Amino acid sequence: MTGPNLVQQVDVLRQSVEAYLDSSRELEPTPSFAYSVGWFENYESLFQGEASTTTGIEAISDLAISTGRVLISGKGGGAKTVVIRRLMRQCLKEKTVPAVLDLKKWTSLQYQEWKTLVGSVVRMDYLLANLGPKQFSVMQLDSLPLNIKRLIFVDGLNEVTQGFGQEIIETIDEYAQLAVLTGIVVADRMARRTFIDEKRWRIASIAPLTADEIRQQLTHKFGDTALFDAADADTRALLSSPYFLNSLLRDGTPTAHTSSGTIHNYFVQHVSLSEPEIDVAGGAAYFAYKSFRSRSFPIDDFRKAVGNKVTNKLIDAKALLIAGTLASFDHHLKHDFLASRHAVKVGDWSPEVLGVLTFDASSFDALFMSLQQMTSSDDADDLIKNIYNWNPYGAAYALTDGGSQGRTLVSSEMQIVIITMLAERQWDLMKATQTKAKDALRLFPKTEVQRFLHASRLEELFPIVNSVSIKQRWFHEWKRLFTQKGKVAARDADVKQILNEDSLLGWTAANVLKRLPVPERSQVLLRKLIRKQDKTVRWRIVHVLGSFPTKKNLSLLFDRLDRDGYHWVRYGATRSLVEMAALGSDQIRQQIFAGIAKRAKALSRDEKSLREFGSAILIEQKRAPKNWVARLAPVIETFYNVESSFEKREQWRQMAFRLKGEYESRI
Repeated sequence: MTGPNLVQQVDVLRQSVEAYLDSSRELEPTPSFAYSVGWFENYESLFQGEASTTTGIEAISDLAISTGRVLISGKGGGAKTVVIRRLMRQCLKEKTVPAVLDLKKWTSLQYQEWKTLVGSVVRMDYLLANLGPKQFSVMQLDSLPLNIKRLIFVDGLNEVTQGFGQEIIETIDEYAQLAVLTGIVVADRMARRTFIDEKRWRIASIAPLTADEIRQQLTHKFGDTALFDAADADTRALLSSPYFLNSLLRDGTPTAHTSSGTIHNYFVQHVSLSEPEIDVAGGAAYFAYKSFRSRSFPIDDFRKAVGNKVTNKLIDAKALLIAGTLASFDHHLKHDFLASRHAVKVGDWSPEVLGVLTFDASSFDALFMSLQQMTSSDDADDLIKNIYNWNPYGAAYALTDGGSQGRTLVSSEMQIVIITMLAERQWDLMKATQTKAKDALRLFPKTEVQRFLHASRLEELFPIVNSVSIKQRWFHEWKRLFTQKGKVAARDADVKQILNEDSLLGWTAANVLKRLPVPERSQVLLRKLIRKQDKTVRWRIVHVLGSFPTKKNLSLLFDRLDRDGYHWVRYGATRSLVEMAALGSDQIRQQIFAGIAKRAKALSRDEKSLREFGSAILIEQKRAPKNWVARLAPVIETFYNVESSFEKREQWRQMAFRLKGEYESRI
């Protein structure tokens, strides 16, 4: 493409972006807010809130071009989308060609189509064609003159499920390695992602609005700052969120003490929904997530579920946006609130429901809004137990509102329990578990977790737990169970605690059994129980047995990997097999890795278990057997050979190099 055709193509691309921005200008606050951006050396400093420097938002584009990639991390309502839109407008002024991949447009059909695509270029073409304002291709971008800079903005990585989000990161990462003068800017939630080359990424987070900026905006709108000056700490924290300040200024939404309360006010006062109408909309919002795993859903289905009156109110208030046959809420927090309200009303906190609310642990905003709607401390504690039972890191996010304390009725004892159980994971065999545990702990205020993070071994947690002032009776039993140590064999009563319907005691028992001697008679009992118990108990049992490398336990774990219908049990069995391989004899190790290699094709179709295998084999170096790499090498080669795509083969090739590099001294 040369000459006039090329110039015309550039103009078409830029015009399509301009039209995209103009068509949804209402998403941007008026007047504009003043934002600052904190830059972080790595994910550790991000979760600790320790920025190395602070700049204006214009530095995002500059660094994306110079380094290749920038990831903007933050919680919902933090203005990531608004900042991206402002940067795109700046690109248009500077003659840079911007492209946008709006993952809010992702639909359930695209999950299926994505699976059939092979190769980063093919997948990048798909993203550009389906998620941008105008259909265009990688070839069109690559054929632009070398003096024209390109910036690709990926908005809403947390709008898709966790696994697909990671695959999208890998796709754009691979594309950026080859693209000339191309920068990538990705907006994501507070979550650690895996990159091909971490050095090529810069991590940023948009800072909360300053008190001066809030006062200036309130003065411009209302003539004074009385609302902010009289507000308590929770309300001030909400107003520092660009989303909630804009809702107050634009829609007149009264600010409550919590995000869920404020969004409820919006639906009541701005949309004029009654409580029964909010309930109906909540049910439709939940089932839209359940049916389509997407922020977009068929408007006809929604209208049929809630009726014309409620649908028209939402559309008239511009809370619900229509694009052809599909609809979406103007901000995902509104959809999250409605879906969480339905879950609270039904009272079902099963792993399936929690997975629906969070896009399979990709976005946790609906969890803390659910927690904020609890009406008693007991109910709030029960919800946290259920979240922990499903995803420990989700429990940390719900308790901290993604890094900023949210007002909830969770008891202080329950919070200490969650912090303590996360802290125990700092000494896990798998490095990924250690990292995720520390990330979750760093979401809490430093004053609450400093002692836990500074502990050098598990036993140092026991005095901290024993010093807690107890108000809840159940805490006594949990504390007795958790603080067991030494070489004394586990009691039969404690082994049976793994069956406890109370998920907190059940999982605590599972973790404690892994660090205590468990007699063979008790292991026999666990192997018998697994065939009769519900799926969560089966998961706990396979979790325990990984610490006891025997042929009978090995056989049971492979049986669960092959036959269990619950994906988290298969996930747990995969993890425990790797653990058993690290702890057991070389003969056990050979058997396990030979068995996994034999199942390579089946595992390649079980995404969660396969991902966990790739993560679990990266164990703590000092605890790795001397022949760890030698025994793993044939397994890695088998996975390499069963994959058909170049990208997945390349991932296994890179894994082989990484294993050699990290464990070379122990070969």
